[in-house]
Amino acid sequence: MGNQTVQTVTTTPSLDTANSALGQARRHRALAVLSVAQGQATVMDIVRQATNEPYLKKIRLRQLLMAQEGWGENRADGLITQIARVRNLDFKERSDIIGLRVSWLLDERTGGRRLAAFADALLPTEVANLPPW
Repeated sequence: MGNQTVQTVTTTPSLDTANSALGQARRHRALAVLSVAQGQATVMDIVRQATNEPYLKKIRLRQLLMAQEGWGENRADGLITQIARVRNLDFKERSDIIGLRVSWLLDERTGGRRLAAFADALLPTEVANLPPW
């Protein structure tokens, strides 16, 4: 038999291919935020879509919330802070809130608890104040 040498060849995408993929992912994220701003999709539509399209997980929650009509920094930050309180999380710095992404909501280690708190916090006040029956 003898000694045989096996060479493993790994191919790396070219820089052009990588840059093209990056640009495409950025365009998809921008279109997702724009669809919320134009009322064609809800925040939860985009979050659901992110479970199948990983590039959407990089959208900042604050940006997605502020894309909704009538939402600004204070309202978006307030909702994220509310989720943190419900989940017993402590955000000491405002930058902690600003940096959170959709992936934070969908983190499997939380067993869906962050996502459930987020969905609950997004319910309109009129619906949230109705009795449970």
